[in-house]
Amino acid sequence: MQKETMKKQTSASAPTTYLIEKIYPFFENLTPFLFFGTLIGFKIYHFIDKFDFVTGFMSVMYGIDPSFNGLKVILFSRPVLDFVYTIAAILFDAVVIFSYAIRRKPSKQGRAHGFRERWYPIITILLPMISFTYILYRPFPIENDLLFHSLYQSTNFVHLIGIAGLFCSIIGCSLSIIVLWKLKRSFSLMVEVRQLVTTGLYKYMRHPLYFAELLHALGTILLLLNSFTVSVYIIFVTMQAIRAKFEERKFLKLIPEYAIYKTRTGFLFPKFRTSTRDRQKSL
Repeated sequence: MQKETMKKQTSASAPTTYLIEKIYPFFENLTPFLFFGTLIGFKIYHFIDKFDFVTGFMSVMYGIDPSFNGLKVILFSRPVLDFVYTIAAILFDAVVIFSYAIRRKPSKQGRAHGFRERWYPIITILLPMISFTYILYRPFPIENDLLFHSLYQSTNFVHLIGIAGLFCSIIGCSLSIIVLWKLKRSFSLMVEVRQLVTTGLYKYMRHPLYFAELLHALGTILLLLNSFTVSVYIIFVTMQAIRAKFEERKFLKLIPEYAIYKTRTGFLFPKFRTSTRDRQKSL
């Protein structure tokens, strides 16, 4: 009687087990491809929308000041920088998809477990994307912004802050591509341990990808400068730092040499010199 009851319970739980072990991982792996693929499609549409095939190539950089020419166009024209940034952003999303597709399978211990390691990183990624996209299409009324309203009265401020924002975005996006290419099969969206990378920018800091993402986000903040976006950026920096700490805790647990690596590198900013105290810790 007990055996029959146990068989019934096993057969009843079989579909649930199959759903958890097979179906859920499939959708979990598919979601990043769909998400970043959609981003690429949106950015390509935004990019093509700038083309005017009648007036030629220079009309791609819509709204160029006629007084700009030569190097001045490249360095100080917001439309040209926007053009370059759009290309960099598309390349970044493409490299994310490529790295995610070829990534190594982590060991059982190295896999992400629980909310902190699985869902917290996803929330950290989505927060700025959703917030900045929302503010882009539903602009914050600057006349209601007590903090930045007076600054927006200056035409020079608006121009310079826009140029600075595009420069930060381009540099941050380019650094992200370089770091992702270095990570390749060790890339992960969640808190997972694959292989310790200590070359390239990882020689000087432990989280260069997060540094690049923060720089990229800072550029977006400058382009959409208001009290709301500044608040989102502060939250994003805090969440990204906490996410990095979760990763370090897991690396220290699974890779003993990470403790030595930690002493000679910076956290989110590069560390070019190792102090005597740090050298003694690593011995």
